[in-house]
Amino acid sequence: MRRRLREKFLREIRGIGSKEKRKINNTLRKISREVVNRAKENGAAIAIGDLKGVRKKNRSKTLNRIVNRYSKLIKFIEYKAMLDGVPAVKVKEYYTSKFAVDATV
Repeated sequence: MRRRLREKFLREIRGIGSKEKRKINNTLRKISREVVNRAKENGAAIAIGDLKGVRKKNRSKTLNRIVNRYSKLIKFIEYKAMLDGVPAVKVKEYYTSKFAVDATV
């Protein structure tokens, strides 16, 4: 009986996790569509910060979750920009705040 209850609860927990993933992916897709649409309207390129190596330096669970979601968002932006013909360029994060031309867009 305990085994059946444990299996039932595990299935419910997995269901909650998949629902959360779907909501996050849906939100990321909406954000990426908005970014690409604004770049297309303004005739601008999209500069994407490259966070390569962040996971290796910092091993906290919270930061890893953020980086994973950020990398998903980058993938969504890249493929939507490619489909719409908007240039998307990965830029190293070093000293980018010094060279920002117009941060209001």
